[in-house]
Amino acid sequence: MSNCESIELPGVEAGPHQLRELLRCLIHTIVFNRALGYVRPQDVDSELFDITYVKCDDSDIEARVEASISDFCSTVERRPADAIQLCLAFYEVRKKAAWFGSKDERLYWEQWFINVKVVNSDEQQQQGYTSMKHTGASKQQLKQQAALQRALSEVLHAVNEKRDHIPPLSSLTSSCFPFDVMSSGNSKTGFGANIQAVKKILQSTPPMMLS
Repeated sequence: MSNCESIELPGVEAGPHQLRELLRCLIHTIVFNRALGYVRPQDVDSELFDITYVKCDDSDIEARVEASISDFCSTVERRPADAIQLCLAFYEVRKKAAWFGSKDERLYWEQWFINVKVVNSDEQQQQGYTSMKHTGASKQQLKQQAALQRALSEVLHAVNEKRDHIPPLSSLTSSCFPFDVMSSGNSKTGFGANIQAVKKILQSTPPMMLS
């Protein structure tokens, strides 16, 4: 974990019905830009936001991302919070010597923290939260759109600036490193405290897997 790179994205806002689509935009963008093997890009027009992002045209990666988002959203529904934090962590698997043979060990080399302020249904109605693709955007929607664009821009900046820590892709048949998606809970204690909590989890024990 000593060489694990951490990137915290600027905070974004989303209503409950927007959370899945917002996470798709961000997670697919990150995963695509960390795919080192042969991968076909696919442009995607967001269903809710006036944004086009790129994802891997790979059914296995698509299924892993969707399953991770579904499990994360289910966790959020069970434990509602005003603000939440998601950690997307890439790792490689290495053999570690043990008393009897060897065992697989996960070495995390990069983790992305996505901070989301959850806007409840009443606030959505008061502030006019609807799809930005089919209606005129309110001031609040434009603010939300700008925050998402800033987060996506930060992803592109980080993936191009930080490369030295990326390990070689061990499998010729895989186009993407394995990854986990984890929840660090609500942010009443502050996003910084949550980041430290997730780092301790990754350093000590295998993390709670959502995929």
